[in-house]
Amino acid sequence: MAVPIHFLARSLMKKSLHNCSSVIKSRINFVSRYSRGCSSQECFYSTPPGPRPVPHSEFEKAKIDLDYRENIEVEEIDDPEAFKWVEKLIPNPIVPEPPQHEKYPTPSGWIPQTAKPGDLPYFVRRSRFHNIPVYLEHLKNNTVKCTKVLHIDGDIWVLEAELSEHLKSLRKKGDKPIITQVHEVGRFIIVNGIHVEPIVAFLLSKGL
Repeated sequence: MAVPIHFLARSLMKKSLHNCSSVIKSRINFVSRYSRGCSSQECFYSTPPGPRPVPHSEFEKAKIDLDYRENIEVEEIDDPEAFKWVEKLIPNPIVPEPPQHEKYPTPSGWIPQTAKPGDLPYFVRRSRFHNIPVYLEHLKNNTVKCTKVLHIDGDIWVLEAELSEHLKSLRKKGDKPIITQVHEVGRFIIVNGIHVEPIVAFLLSKGL
């Protein structure tokens, strides 16, 4: 009896798909076992992959830790005088004001801000740690260095003109020209080159 061609084709296709699926499953099992660090012989002849058994010592350790947390003793004290020792451990939500010193600058070189908003056409606010916000930045894979002055209030263009004039007066023969960039929305000024110390000295002379 003749067998239809489409029947042979369908049976061959099912057989080939079955073989492919079995090969894929065996490879997945091998990769999963190999990723767990087993040897090649163990990967082929071990049981199918699954959760690795936890050693008995880890169970005992977890049980001991759980018992320790449950059996810990807590004593409640209602004493306002004793709470002052707890307050020392609670972090302050804001940076406190710096303490008063007998003379300035302090041993670390810090000088407080004496100018107030309105004394000058511009004002430079200190950082949250009461430092002058003048920073050195490295751009283009550390090939370009510039100095940035942040937290500028008031007329930023007046500060840029005075600052540029001050840096040009300190410029020596052969130095690069002073180029400034004003970011009026961001309230900061960028100066090309390394000028952190002269800019800080200029701001301190203004009481900022």
